[in-house]
Amino acid sequence: MKDIKIIERIALLTILIVCSLTYFPGLSGGFYFDDYPNIIQNKAIHIDTLTVDSLADAMQSGNAGPLKRPIAMLSFAVNHRIWGMDSAYFKLVNLAIHLMVGLGLFLLSKRLFSLTSGR
Repeated sequence: MKDIKIIERIALLTILIVCSLTYFPGLSGGFYFDDYPNIIQNKAIHIDTLTVDSLADAMQSGNAGPLKRPIAMLSFAVNHRIWGMDSAYFKLVNLAIHLMVGLGLFLLSKRLFSLTSGR
C-alpha cells in the first residue's frame, strides 16, 4: 500500500511538471486571439480597487457564450489590479489555475476509485 502512494505521488508530480514545462515557453508571449476583446479592450476588468461593485461589473463583462465566463473575468480583473497588463502574469495565473484544477481532478478520481474498489 505504501508503494502505491509513492507511485501516485510520483505520477502526479510528473504530470504537473510535464504540464508546466509544456506551457512554460508560452508564458513570455503577448496577448493573442480572444485576449483582445476579453482583456485588453474590456474596460470593466481594468479595475483600480477591489470593491464588490468593481468585481461584480468585471464578472458580468464577458461576452463568450451564454454563461459569459464570470470566473475568468473575475480572475482577469484581479490580475489586472495586482500586476497591470503584463501578459506573463495573466498566463502564469492561468497555468496555476489549470494545475490546481488538474490536482483537484486527480484527487477526485482517486477518491471515486477508492469508493468503487472498496479500498
